[in-house]
Amino acid sequence: MARVTFTQKFVQHPTASRPKSGERLVRDKSTPGLALKLTPNGPLRFLYIWNEKTPQGYFERRVELGPWSADANLADLRTRAIEMRERTKAKLPPLATSGLTMQILWDKYKAHCEPRWRESTMKDGKSIWEVHIAPTFGARAPESITRAEVIAWHHGITVGDEKKKRKPAPGRANRVLAVMRSMLNYATHDLELLSKNPAARVGMNDALPRETFLSETQLKKLWALLEKFEDQRAADAVRLAILTGQRRREVLGARFSEFDLHKGAWKIPAERDKAKRGKLISIPRAAIEVVRSRLEARAEFAHKDDPRRNTDLLFTETGHAPLVDLKKPWADIRKAFKMPALRFHDLRHSFASLLINKGHSLYVVGAALGHSRPETTARYAHLERETLEKAAQHVGSVFDDPKKLPEAAE
Repeated sequence: MARVTFTQKFVQHPTASRPKSGERLVRDKSTPGLALKLTPNGPLRFLYIWNEKTPQGYFERRVELGPWSADANLADLRTRAIEMRERTKAKLPPLATSGLTMQILWDKYKAHCEPRWRESTMKDGKSIWEVHIAPTFGARAPESITRAEVIAWHHGITVGDEKKKRKPAPGRANRVLAVMRSMLNYATHDLELLSKNPAARVGMNDALPRETFLSETQLKKLWALLEKFEDQRAADAVRLAILTGQRRREVLGARFSEFDLHKGAWKIPAERDKAKRGKLISIPRAAIEVVRSRLEARAEFAHKDDPRRNTDLLFTETGHAPLVDLKKPWADIRKAFKMPALRFHDLRHSFASLLINKGHSLYVVGAALGHSRPETTARYAHLERETLEKAAQHVGSVFDDPKKLPEAAE
């Protein structure tokens, strides 16, 4: 790391010191901590750098003082660096230099992501900000947040808090950390407020598999339970999910105009497809009967002044908008089925597992689910014990009769 005494002449013409690759830091000899970061082609930035003592040793910390300009006020930069030094020696967070708080950063980040995020993703992001990030960091400047603080905060969400009646949430803690990391990446790379993202190297909790799949026998029992269920609209939604393996949003948003009942096909539009491509899937006769059941239910409103009499939606309360969820009826179904932890998405897992156990390839199952990558399908492919036992016996049977052994082994 080069050290020179900063002069107004050097500040005006530092580009001759640019590195060929990576970054180069030039420190001011007269003001400890004041430095200029140079890159091959990118913008130059003034930094305050110090070493922070932690139980694991000393770690370099950086705070942006601002972008380089030919008319930068060197005296002002030195004054701010001295103030930073005094605060860090007193173990206080460095002063904000960007003029932004995390609240302002969130507003910018949200506007940046909104065109690309699905509605459900945006809703979850807002919840994470309001519940987890804003109460701790909302009023802070991004450059004042340290890695140690992020680690402690993530750990607190992971283990929970009995006094505040918050249960341990390792999975949620990972999702919260991912949003925080993405926000600070945006501040680092897009807005160029930070030289390093303090959340970048914070480790995630080990993810425990949440997938549950129903065996063929269990699916038959669930089907029988649905026949007796009072809310047949919800029952039909569950049936359609079982028979097609499609996601909740795709099922609940289904429209009559998307189905070709003669060909047994369902064309799901891109706006409701997670991959944003749209897909055409084949559906079995039982799924066709579900659609006809919904048509019969719609016909019951034909002689009433009800918007549902002409609706194109299979599952709707108003006739104008699809159902958003099935929380109450799905909870009742799970309770009656004696599997309270079963998720609606597990019906998709069960669909894939059923096809795999019937001998269909991952390619076929992936096409039925609408996956673009085989490795995605593999996550859903659960083999039943009986299938695995048959496979093992099939291999072993080759060696049961010595006459079946290949001649080369004699």
